[in-house]
This record gives sequence, structure tokens and C-alpha cells, in this order.
Amino acid sequence: MRIVVIGSGFGGLNAAVEIRKKLKHSQHEITVISDKEEFIFRPSLIWLPFHKHNIKKLSFPLRPTFEKIGVRFIDKSVKSLMPKQNYVICNDDVIIGYDYLILASGASPDWARIKGLEGKSASIYDVSSALKTRRNLEEMEEGKPIVIGVAQENPNQGIAYEFLFELDAYLNERRIKCPMTFFTYEKELFDGNGKEPTEKLEVLMAEKQIPYYCN
Repeated sequence: MRIVVIGSGFGGLNAAVEIRKKLKHSQHEITVISDKEEFIFRPSLIWLPFHKHNIKKLSFPLRPTFEKIGVRFIDKSVKSLMPKQNYVICNDDVIIGYDYLILASGASPDWARIKGLEGKSASIYDVSSALKTRRNLEEMEEGKPIVIGVAQENPNQGIAYEFLFELDAYLNERRIKCPMTFFTYEKELFDGNGKEPTEKLEVLMAEKQIPYYCN
């Protein structure tokens, strides 16, 4: 049996490792196809702008990891899925057949969906954007206003709050004064996690004199 996994992030990596464990003593072939040769621990990308970590501490090479457990790794991107024929077509037109397919390719932000956002904002979604945000901070000038927010339908609101307070500490350490404003589509601050976190955040925002807008 041929099992193909597309993607090598949290989903793809865990799928390949767990399937290999369950099929340890079998002859089933497991193949991971990904255009990423390294695994990046993305939750820690928030540290990159603040110089507390470097890329090497947040990543490791995938090929040795997969080879160690007997998983084939193909460093290519996939351009087409052919589910009726049970094969995928890679960017160089190589065809790879399968009996079972796991699609774990992840997601990409739709920056263009919100007018004016694309190319004119900073983020920590991936390594390149986190490093760009670091450069922005290094060039930060006194008095420049900063707006941090959570756009509608974002399922991970917490990272915006974390970034807000990390940035506040970063600027205070360097004695750089910049007015900061926070916005969120939530009806209240961090409203999906109970009343206590909301109340604590309201107090913290008041102490740090950070105006915010909900809903």
C-alpha cells in the first residue's frame, strides 16, 4: 500500500510519524511531498522580531528525520491532484501514485481580502514576514503610531495580544515612546476564553494606556 502525505508542517509531520509507528512492521510505503526541507516551529516566530531566538533554534532538517523512521521524503511542490486516477503531479511534472492521500499542505493568508492590507502591514505569519517585522522594529522612530489588530475570522486571536505586550516591553526597554492602538473583531477582549481573561486584559490595557476597539 502506498500512502502519500502532502505537506511537512505540524499536520504532515505528525501524520507521517504516527502512521509509520502503526505500520512499523509492514511493507507499506509512506511518502511525504513538501517544498520545505526544514520544519519550522511557527508558534515561536513571535520571538524573531525581538531578537530572542534565531532561525536555527526554531527549525530542524526534515530529510534525516524521515529517513530515520523509514519514510520517503520528496522535496518538491505539488501542482495538481488527480483523485480519480490516484496520483499527484509535482511542479516538475513527476507523477507519484498513491492508494491513500493525506492533504496537509497548510494555509496561506488572504491579505488581499481586506483592502489596503497587502504589502502595507507587518506580521509574524512565516519566517520572511517575521524577519521583515524585525527590520521594521529596528527602524522604529520615536512617536510613530503603531496599530495592532485581529482581523475578522482569525481563529488565533491570542498571538496578537502576545505580540502587543511583547512590543510594549521591547519599546520600554529601549525608552522609545510610540502610541499604540489595538483593535479586534471580538465583542470583548479575548471574549472566547471567559470573563476573567477579558477583565484582566481591560485592566492591563488601562495600566499601559493602550486604547482599544472591539467589534
